[in-house]
Amino acid sequence: MAKRQNYKRPHFYSIASMMTDEEVHQVWEIVGNALDRNGFKDADGELSIRVYDETLKKNVINVIDKSLEVKK
Repeated sequence: MAKRQNYKRPHFYSIASMMTDEEVHQVWEIVGNALDRNGFKDADGELSIRVYDETLKKNVINVIDKSLEVKK
């Protein structure tokens, strides 16, 4: 498992907004299995995945996945 680093700047990418529905579903399956395995049956919540980057000057939130755009 990757070691969590403490950055001086608290800016992040909101990864969930960059994921397709299929990718979100896959992550939820993994999270749900981990919760069940640890005794948290039928847990409900909101998926939030952040990647902190000390080079960012502001948070990157609500990115529209370019691969989902309708081609002209």
